[in-house]
Amino acid sequence: MAKTGLANKIFINLEFNFETYQLKETSKEAQKHNEGLQDTFSLLKEVKAAKEIYLALGVEQLLLNQELARYANSPEEANSIKKAIEQLQDARKSLTVVNDSQAYQKATETYPSKNKEAGLPIDSFRAFLKSHSTRLTNRMASPLSVTEKNILRQRKENLAMIKEVYIEMQREALGLPKAPEKSRGLSL
Repeated sequence: MAKTGLANKIFINLEFNFETYQLKETSKEAQKHNEGLQDTFSLLKEVKAAKEIYLALGVEQLLLNQELARYANSPEEANSIKKAIEQLQDARKSLTVVNDSQAYQKATETYPSKNKEAGLPIDSFRAFLKSHSTRLTNRMASPLSVTEKNILRQRKENLAMIKEVYIEMQREALGLPKAPEKSRGLSL
């Protein structure tokens, strides 16, 4: 037998919760928090502008560690962040190898053609970038503030910059010419 008025009670409860949430978002503390997020957003833009792959990876490592320590509130979220941290560590290994042209050329020979894009291997570095970008996109579906979503978007832009720099490192390690400007895509 259906409970009379249950749907109406749920609706009223959700409306009250939303109004309470709105009050929380406009408090002095929330405004100060938002200002801090805006500063973080600006700093992340500076990271992208620097086009320094080691700096950008280090910042992403810090952000992941902070997310794990402060924001992961479910086993699923914690596991996702831990996986991203593991993949980032694997990516760092690829970064070491790509700096050794001979070693990278030999390693590239072991990749099947289906794991290459434009003749370049989709190694653990590029796999991390794609996976982590997807993870950040999925987080944007969460109920976050506009500023928090802008930070996630900026992190994705930073990953796209990292990919561009890394592809140039791959091309250099393999003795290939620089990619023409128009083919340097930012999609992950």
